[in-house]
Amino acid sequence: MLEKKIKVLHILQRIDTGGKENGIVNLCNYLDRKRFKPMICCLKGLGAMAGRLNPDVEIFNMNLSEGRSLLRPLVIANFFRKINPDIVHTHSWNGGLVDGVIGSRLSGVPVVINGEHGHFGRKGYQKFIQRVMSTLCDSTLSVSKGLRDEFSLAVGVPLSKIKVIPNGVNTDIFSGKYDTANLKDQIYRRSKFKIDVGDFILGNIGSLKPLKNQKMLLAALKQIKDEGVLNNIKVIIVGDGPQRAVLERFIADSFLEKEVVLLGHRDDIPEMLSLFNALVLCSSMEGLSNVVLEAMSSGLPVISTKVTGIAEIIKDSDNGLIADSIDELVKKIKFLYSNRELCDAIGARAREFIRKNYALEGMLKQYENLYLELIGRQKIFKNSKNNYGISN
Repeated sequence: MLEKKIKVLHILQRIDTGGKENGIVNLCNYLDRKRFKPMICCLKGLGAMAGRLNPDVEIFNMNLSEGRSLLRPLVIANFFRKINPDIVHTHSWNGGLVDGVIGSRLSGVPVVINGEHGHFGRKGYQKFIQRVMSTLCDSTLSVSKGLRDEFSLAVGVPLSKIKVIPNGVNTDIFSGKYDTANLKDQIYRRSKFKIDVGDFILGNIGSLKPLKNQKMLLAALKQIKDEGVLNNIKVIIVGDGPQRAVLERFIADSFLEKEVVLLGHRDDIPEMLSLFNALVLCSSMEGLSNVVLEAMSSGLPVISTKVTGIAEIIKDSDNGLIADSIDELVKKIKFLYSNRELCDAIGARAREFIRKNYALEGMLKQYENLYLELIGRQKIFKNSKNNYGISN
């Protein structure tokens, strides 16, 4: 007789484009189907990445109104009673933490987990609420040791209560070995942006919002262009968001139209990474950047600001480079441009590092083991109650 599959329900506002969402999609798509049934509950709508989910991943769209409501946990609790999940997995302050955790406890969900991905609430009342929510969870997770330490210090959750499960990347899909001839033609047809033989392509992938700080990369490019020496460096920015108009104005004011293109949202990230010579991340806040893992897996050298999680995966001038200012970024770009063989060697070391330490299989195994462990504890607890004559 087959055991019932464990129903794991992830709570999100939307499955928008982003590193957190990317990690959740990967977890749902590749979770062992013999033991688990992954599901997603979107509180306020679906989002652009919903189409990447496998057909057997059940999606519930509650389509709730914006803002917060004291009655919302009751609505969610009632929903949980109908679908009867074994595990509810929320994803940080902006990922349904409060509504998901309270709704779970009101409806009697056996196991409740919260995962931290980098953007936790930092105001006083938010820290207090997050600290309370952690006491209601069976486990609190972090995608990196750096984020664990930062979250613990800021919010007051003991380090011993936070388990680190790093993000993982599919090293077969992110191989860096795609033919990009058609991609170059497509970019030219749609955006009139020409990529010539010998161009050195810097890529940036992420939402266009202030904390991603793509303007830092553009400022570095302008400084290089103004020097009038390296004229075949080009920048491709993938992603969309509220900063698009700001970036477009900077490009126009700096006369960078021939050097920079904003491609918007793309679903062909593995192919895009094969087109780049290097990836540049200028973020001011991360947990453990999925796109950096994907770029490194693709054999690209990454130039990154030293945000949370980066120190755990990039050793400066070995398998990547660190740049925390525009001047440092200019220096590192010139270094890679002028040392193509070393550039390739850094990328090769990056891929080998990811293959050994951050492959998707390792991440999946850790999540699966945690889910099984926590469900196992609940079974033992229930049996112990029954042994003492206490009804369920």
